[in-house]
Amino acid sequence: MVPFQSIDYVNSFEAKLMLIDAGRGVGFIPRFVDVSQFENIVTREITPNYRPRRYYAIHKKNNSNPYTQILSDMLCRYYESKLWIPKVLF
Repeated sequence: MVPFQSIDYVNSFEAKLMLIDAGRGVGFIPRFVDVSQFENIVTREITPNYRPRRYYAIHKKNNSNPYTQILSDMLCRYYESKLWIPKVLF
C-alpha cells in the first residue's frame, strides 16, 4: 500500500500532467498523449503493454453541477449490471 500525503483534484488532463511534471504524483499515460512539453515526465515502455480494464468516474457527493449528476446517472444505468461497488454508494 502506498501512503498518500494528499489527494489533489484537478478538472483537466493537462493539469494532471502538470502535477506529475511537478513531482506531485505518478501516472500511466497512454502512448498517444504528447508529453514533450513536460520536461520532467519520464516515459517507460511497459512489457507487456499496460491495458487498463477498470475505469472510474468519481464526483463529490455534494457537487451541485447538474451535468455531473446527469453523467453519473447515465454511467450508473449503463454499467449497473457490471458494477462491483454496491449501488448504495450512489
